[in-house]
Order: sequence, then structure tokens, then C-alpha cells
Amino acid sequence: MVIATTTEMGLRCSSCGREDEQKISMFVFGAFPLVKVACVCGGQLFSISTKDRRRFQLNLTCPLCQETHTYNLSRAQLWTEKGFSLYCPRSGREIAHLAPQETGTHQPVSDGGTERDYFINRAVMCTILDRLHRMINQGSLSCQCGNLDLELEIFPDRVGFFCEHCGAWGSISAQFEADGEAFTSIDEIQLVQNTRVHDPNGASNEPTRSRKRRNI
Repeated sequence: MVIATTTEMGLRCSSCGREDEQKISMFVFGAFPLVKVACVCGGQLFSISTKDRRRFQLNLTCPLCQETHTYNLSRAQLWTEKGFSLYCPRSGREIAHLAPQETGTHQPVSDGGTERDYFINRAVMCTILDRLHRMINQGSLSCQCGNLDLELEIFPDRVGFFCEHCGAWGSISAQFEADGEAFTSIDEIQLVQNTRVHDPNGASNEPTRSRKRRNI
């Protein structure tokens, strides 16, 4: 039996109206309980959160009524074998469609959109997400304030981090082969309060590489 582990989600951005297709991997949630995905215009497309990897809460801003709709889905619904549609509760119209990547049954929610890979460099992004997964399991992704439960936001060209406790934030580029190669040499990441990049010597505004640790 083939089990779908990657879902393709077709939806339209509520900010710019761009038709988009996203790939959602089941394995991402082994490391990150909350994942946010943004459009290339900067507007948030949707977020998915889980506590037990069995039930998932999907939030997206409706391109029709501009309200945020919440869908509580099971793992079988999110990684569906046949296809699954999400509807606006106000209008009753379809606003997103889920389909397993293996079947290629993704259906655009409206005409005029173009399908393309969300990530600028998927191979580099996968390398970085895999490395981040290991860091989280090892307790090596944290904030200077002591918080180990950081929010993750995935963009086409980078991965963003945010600490709800103190407001610290940072990002890791995932555009070029050099980004992936450099990141594999980092053993630890720490967000620094009130500044994007921290240099203990105050000499520059570039990420620190000493002891294979990057402060962002």
C-alpha cells in the first residue's frame, strides 16, 4: 500500500490574488509543531499546527471574504489519498484543494494561475529543513531568552524564525547551493534579542561561525 506523505495544496493568495501550489510534507511536523507559509508577495497563505501529529489545525485567509477560516483536519484528510477540498463557509465556494503528490491530481481553484515550485531552490531548502529537524531534536535551536519553542515560517527563499516570548527574529537564506553547504557546518542556532545578527566582538553584522554556532 502506498501512503501519501506529501500533499499538494492549491489556493489563491488573499493579498495579491496569485494562484499558488504548495507542497506539505508530513515529516516537517516531526520537527515543527507550527508551520507558516507565505506568498512571494509577503502575505501569509496559511498556517498548520499540531500537538500530536494526528490532528491538525489549518488556518488560511479566504480570498473571497477575506476572513480567516479554521479547518480541523485529521492526518488522513490532510495527506489524502483521493483529494480533498476546502470551502468558504460564507459563500460555499471552494477556496483550496488538497491532493497527494504521487497522484498528480491537483486541481487549480480558479483559472489563469500557473503551477510552479514554491521554493526558489527546493534541494537547498530540503537540506536546510532536514538540518533544522536534527537541531530541534538535539535542543540546538533556541532563543537567547531561553525559549526552545520557536515559530517557523517558510518562504520561497528562506526560513524565518520568531520567538513569541521576547520578539526576537531571524532568517536563514535557502536560495543558493552555498547556503545549503554553509548551513550543514552549523551545529547550533540561537536567536538574539532586539537584533537580527549578533557578533560577540561587535566587529561586523555578519553571522558568527565560531564553535560552529550561528547567532541570528
